[in-house]
Amino acid sequence: MKRSSKPIKSYSKTVRAYSLKLDEDTYTKLDQLFINYGKCRNMFLNQYCGISHMLDVKQYRKLRDQIKGSKQNKKYVAKYNFLDKHWCYALSDACANINSMWSNLANQIRRVVQANEAIDKDERHLIYYLLSIRELWYYALTNNQAVLLDLSHGLQKHLAELEEAVTPKQRKHAYSYLSRLTRRYKYTPRKHHSLNKSMTYDESMYKFTGDQLEELAISSHVSRKRFSLKLTSPWHYRLNGNLQIILDRDKKRIEIHKVIKVRQKKEYQAGTKLGIDKGLATLVSCSSGREYGKGFSQFTRPEIEQESQYLARRNPYYGYRYQLKKKLNQLKNANIPKQIIKKKQLTRQLNKLNANNIGHKRKDKRHASYHACLESKINHAIKTMIKLETPSLIVKEDLTFTKEK
Repeated sequence: MKRSSKPIKSYSKTVRAYSLKLDEDTYTKLDQLFINYGKCRNMFLNQYCGISHMLDVKQYRKLRDQIKGSKQNKKYVAKYNFLDKHWCYALSDACANINSMWSNLANQIRRVVQANEAIDKDERHLIYYLLSIRELWYYALTNNQAVLLDLSHGLQKHLAELEEAVTPKQRKHAYSYLSRLTRRYKYTPRKHHSLNKSMTYDESMYKFTGDQLEELAISSHVSRKRFSLKLTSPWHYRLNGNLQIILDRDKKRIEIHKVIKVRQKKEYQAGTKLGIDKGLATLVSCSSGREYGKGFSQFTRPEIEQESQYLARRNPYYGYRYQLKKKLNQLKNANIPKQIIKKKQLTRQLNKLNANNIGHKRKDKRHASYHACLESKINHAIKTMIKLETPSLIVKEDLTFTKEK
């Protein structure tokens, strides 16, 4: 059968795989490797986020070769105790982040310029054009003529036409205004205290093994040594391309993320009009007589009961906190030594109560897991309904009662 010449539409999708729980030795080594990788990436991020490196981060390979030529790579390997490729991908991640930073900064400056009514239309057009090309933006900030001469003749000609459309005073003001806005909103180097949890691995740094590709071997911080990780399910995707390795410190496991191309599904063929009624016992009841999401209340009821018991156990602590705050409010302007001592004691008790008895971390984590499962069940029911019913129009009656007249 002859293939169609029409290109197949596709979109990018991230697939995930998970490892089993890591042993303590492997987890400790991986944790240190990820921390060192994050420190190296943050070092590059702070080093190349300035205006002088605006054009360098656009060409990652050229910057990488320049570092290798100066033999700085050996210092990075010794300082962060990992392989040569690790700092290369740390540099790649940093350049990607910085490029996104400059792109977001350009959009932010456009919004500020658009909101400024004191700027002339031609002057605003000139600023927009300078922001559209990184080399022109760099030229506006540094007045480096060599960068302008390296651009194509068409770009130089268009820039000259825009500069001729404004007066010399307006041109000077446009360049000065753009420079001030760039330095005002630009990213500033800062220390990163959060632990790094992601690394990039290319196809030479990992290998899927086993009869059904249920094991993954990734490069460690030592040359010719790899970490062997067992996966929860076999790997069903291509064995080339980059992987994003995520370290889950809570569950002590590895997540593997890979971007793949997926064929776009056939265009939706709509059928008849459909009336639906949503509920709790059954999620969706349709006018066609079918029901979707049966037994939905059996999934939600245990969570509601658990939440009620959770709040009942917390009520005494909430009452005690209310009493402590009431007493502290009475001692707000305490001057007598006994009152000052009493105020300090009550403050310590309140801080201890908030730290040990009225936290929300475990509750928020449990809620996030439950809501993810709840969302999955709802989406599955709706998807099944649309697939079987193929409605052109979905009608739902709104029976919400309000107090408005």
